[in-house]
Amino acid sequence: VRNSVISGEMLLSQPTLDGCSYEWWYSSDGINYVRIQSGTINHTKFGGLIPGTKCWFKSQHIVGNDAQGLSDPIERVVQ
Repeated sequence: VRNSVISGEMLLSQPTLDGCSYEWWYSSDGINYVRIQSGTINHTKFGGLIPGTKCWFKSQHIVGNDAQGLSDPIERVVQ
């Protein structure tokens, strides 16, 4: 997870795994998360964030119908 060159936008990527889907979760407080992206591509963008604020992301791999555990939170400051 890293800041984009576009203010208020984060670039999200996960390791590529054969035959799986990817999910991203977002939090503005590090406690409550909402799913923001799901699909078969291991990277995405998430914008509309306020520069100078903290944000947290978690990722998850889905293999078949089985969701793997969520990653540890990744904390960033939006630029």
